[in-house]
Amino acid sequence: MSEQSESAARVITVALKELVRIAEEGNLSMLAYLLDLALIEARAELREQGAEAIGILSFTRQ
Repeated sequence: MSEQSESAARVITVALKELVRIAEEGNLSMLAYLLDLALIEARAELREQGAEAIGILSFTRQ
């Protein structure tokens, strides 16, 4: 996987994590579930492409 593609995949993963958190806070359980499935798929795709496990802190609203 190219560095640019890996970087984009990481950004998508971080965004999905944040969207799951927002959906859970808003009691939107079905949306949170579907976003979590997308997050699992994104992580699997990263591993499948040979990317290292990522440890990115999600951004939070202050």
